[in-house]
Order: sequence, then structure tokens, then C-alpha cells
Amino acid sequence: MPPLHYGAANWTDSTRSLFEHLLDDIRSFNPRWVVPFDTAISPQIIKNRAVWVMLFFGFFPLTALNLGLVQDGGQLVFALISYYCLAWAGYFYFFVSKRSASLEVGMGALVFTAFIGIPLLLKAQSIPGISHLYGFTRGGDLVSSMIGFIFGVGILEEVTKAVPVLILAYKLNKVEKPLDGIFYGAMSGLGFAVAEGVQYISNSPSSTELVVQTLIRTTTLPFMHALWAATAGYFIALSLINRRRSLALIVLGIGVAALHHGLYDTFAGRSPAVALALAAFLYLLFVAYLERSQNMVAELQHAEQVAHAQTLQWQAQAYAAQTGAPQQAYAGQAYPGAPSQAYPSAPQGYPPQGPWPPSQQYPPQYDPPPGTP
Repeated sequence: MPPLHYGAANWTDSTRSLFEHLLDDIRSFNPRWVVPFDTAISPQIIKNRAVWVMLFFGFFPLTALNLGLVQDGGQLVFALISYYCLAWAGYFYFFVSKRSASLEVGMGALVFTAFIGIPLLLKAQSIPGISHLYGFTRGGDLVSSMIGFIFGVGILEEVTKAVPVLILAYKLNKVEKPLDGIFYGAMSGLGFAVAEGVQYISNSPSSTELVVQTLIRTTTLPFMHALWAATAGYFIALSLINRRRSLALIVLGIGVAALHHGLYDTFAGRSPAVALALAAFLYLLFVAYLERSQNMVAELQHAEQVAHAQTLQWQAQAYAAQTGAPQQAYAGQAYPGAPSQAYPSAPQGYPPQGPWPPSQQYPPQYDPPPGTP
């Protein structure tokens, strides 16, 4: 056995050697590789929206508190709900619309509903008739509650959330495909959830109720409001494709959302199990809309083309009946999307100007009978 001092000296030398090797290895790395500062502030990273989204969600609460952006309880509630609603907005933008819709337009729909739609809704609730429907929600029996929640709460709230989507679709021409309607509808629903959540949390009568309302108003209910409004937005987008039945599609979309909304509210306080099943079905229904969106577009486009062909045929027949011109067949011209259907025969000399097939305008000096397409 070697002397103790020999072993201690040997251990000290070994440690010094190991430390020197470690320092040499550390020095061998390029500092710009260890801390890539130039890459961290490069345009490729700075201009990446995903980076800013994660910066916001990762550090917004800390920033808001440290900079004194939140001064009182009301502002804290608003910031909290907005924080989680924007997280849901990220889901709809990145995973549902897959960045195909405009984030700026979506934020506009959110702000419109939160600061314009909600105040108008609160005023509408005091209108006689509407206030009576809301009164049914306080009824003791199931049928009365269902009437109030479906035809009062459901319809009025879903119409409120659908208004900005309708404006974007029919006035501003910002809706080009079903995913646009879904995303803008979802953003409108999130704006509604922010304004509604602030009211419920701020008016909580007890600490227990405060915790419950804070939990559901920052997580589940914003998502459900977004899904209801996205459903209406989906049908609004489809109404742009099938113009002849556009109003019916809009009514169906808002109606489906209002019906489910009303049923959920009815059973939320009566049967939590039924309410949970309805909530789960809402998401499954939403996924089904996403899966069928392309098929629905194709079906509605085909229906629009067939209806257009029928209109052309009726116009040609009406003009021939008015003028007595003989029919002249236009063979070989297949109608787009429906190869088996040829263009209708055109009367000789019709239309007076322009190529065949004619536009959707009626022949000169001819008023179509009521009820015609």
C-alpha cells in the first residue's frame, strides 16, 4: 500500500489535469456556436410569427405584473380571460385554418364582438318579447327552460357572434373558403367569451363560485363559444358558394349553433352528465364539418351549376315563347361540372347581343313570373 501523501499528490495531479483538459475542451468550441446571438436576432427568427406567439404566451403574465399593466381586480380578470382566449385563438389559427386565414381580420372579428356586439346584445335583451323569452330560462320546468335557452339565449347570442362574419363575407369580401368562415367565427366567439367571462367572474357571489367561474370561463366555455360561432361561420362561408340558397344556409348555421347552445345551457344546471355529453358532441360535430368541408363545397358548387343550367333553359324558353323564334340546338357544349347535361337549346336570335350561354339577366322587356329562380 503506497503512503498516504503519495496518493493525495497523485489525486491532486489527476484533478488538475482533468480540469485543464476540461478548460481546453470548452475553449475549443466557437463562442458563436455556444451562444448564437446573431442567429437569435436574425430576421428569420424575428419575423417568425410562431416565435412571437410563444413569447407572448410564455411571458405576458410576468410582463403585465412587472410593468404594472394590471392595476385592479377587473383588469386582472380581463387579462386572465383574454390570455386563455388568445391561446384558443392560436389553436384555431395554427391547427384548424393552418394559417390560411388572416390573423388580423380574425382579431378584428374578436374585437368587434367583444366591444360592439356585446353592448348591442345587452340592449336587445331589454326589448319586450326578447326579455320575455329570457324570462323562460328561469322557469322551473324543463320545457320552459329549453324554450328560453334555445329561442332566447341561443339565437340572440349566436346571431351576435355571426354578425362580424356576415359583414366580412358579404360586405368586405374577406371570406373565400369554409376555413375562413370557421376561423373568423371562432375568433368572434372568443371575443364574446372574453366579455361574458368578465361579467360572470366579476359578479361571483362567493370565493368558491369565483374559483369555479374563473376555471370554466378561462378554459372550456371560450372553446365552446368558439365552436358554436365557428359552426355558423362554416355555413355562412358555404352560403357564398350556393347563392340561390344562401339565406337558408345562414339560417341553418345559426340555427344549429343556437339549438346546441340552448340545449347545453338547459342541461348544464340540471344534468351535468347530459351537458358533458353535449359538449363532447359539439367538438365531434366540429371535426365532422372539417372532414366534410371539401365534399360540401363540391356538392354545393354542382347544385349551383345545375340550377344555373335550369335558369338558362327557362330564360331561353321564355324568350322563345315571347318572340316566337324557333329553337336552335347548341350541341357539344357540356355544362361545367355536369358532363351529362348539355346547355339548353337557344332560340334563334337569342340573346340579341353577346355569346351563348347568356348571362343570368332576363330577356329585354320581360319580367319573370313570381316565384321563379
